[in-house]
Amino acid sequence: KTPLRINRHIAPLRDMIRDDEIDADHKAFVGEVLAYISKNPEKTSQGTKLIATSSFLERLGDHVTNLCEAVVFMVEGRHVELNE
Repeated sequence: KTPLRINRHIAPLRDMIRDDEIDADHKAFVGEVLAYISKNPEKTSQGTKLIATSSFLERLGDHVTNLCEAVVFMVEGRHVELNE
């Protein structure tokens, strides 16, 4: 049986995951940066770095989701998809 103190901390994991929002924000940001670069080609290097950084942060969000799913599995013994 899982201790109550652990169960109490699992519920917020489900509320914490905002992967779909992160993906949408990343996509919108990339679009904005590409539009900026097209109007300011001299800023291509900076824009490329911004897009890469945004991609890294989006991937970090994926890893956080996977970590939360692993915690739920370890505590509850069942696989859940927190992205849904």
